[in-house]
Amino acid sequence: MISQRIRVYKYLAEQKYGTLQDIQNGSGSQASSEAFRVSLYQFGLSRFSFPGIRHGVWHICSQSILDELFTYFPEEPLYRVSPVRLYEVEHALGMNRVRAAVCRQPGVKVLQWYSEHHIRALPPPLRFGLSWSLLPDAMFVGLRSDGTQKTFYIEYERSLKAPGRYRHIFSSYLARTDVTERSVIYVCQDPRVRRELERISARMAATKGVFQFADMEALCGREEEKENRSG
Repeated sequence: MISQRIRVYKYLAEQKYGTLQDIQNGSGSQASSEAFRVSLYQFGLSRFSFPGIRHGVWHICSQSILDELFTYFPEEPLYRVSPVRLYEVEHALGMNRVRAAVCRQPGVKVLQWYSEHHIRALPPPLRFGLSWSLLPDAMFVGLRSDGTQKTFYIEYERSLKAPGRYRHIFSSYLARTDVTERSVIYVCQDPRVRRELERISARMAATKGVFQFADMEALCGREEEKENRSG
């Protein structure tokens, strides 16, 4: 049986950064917040202050922790400690919310989650045919209600890129043999971003039915509210 400590390590290795609540939810801990916070210190994790985040943001700064994790999950990539990059944090914490919301969605059970950090840590031949310059923010294998499995790709958009960049990304997804109906999910921080992506997609006839566009708060806020009520 995998211990709570190892589950915490695995979640943080995959996601790179996490709030106390992110890690507690992602590792399945039922402890009180205060007890869990003490445990994170005991597990040898590090934290730094970040605006608006109570108890700060946690991460792994010891290579020995990642080496130990590899002994439990040899099929996982051998993660390497990297320096804290503050410009990555907002995006990473947003993806933690997206992951939690997707894992709570009815109709599809997440069998395997691959974060961008996970994919980047893989040797190039094992990166699912994805190029270094065009990696999704996450991908997952889901078990659908009809018993079939399907691969989904997630893109988290906090701001707009140039239209030409999106046309290139859309075309790259359409060229993949594993991308079919509703395979690519764009989660947009701002409804204006979603509307612009829908407009760009509508001008490319081949994208019809392949891409889903969702507002961040509509997806995550609704699922977080359900979780709070059930708790």
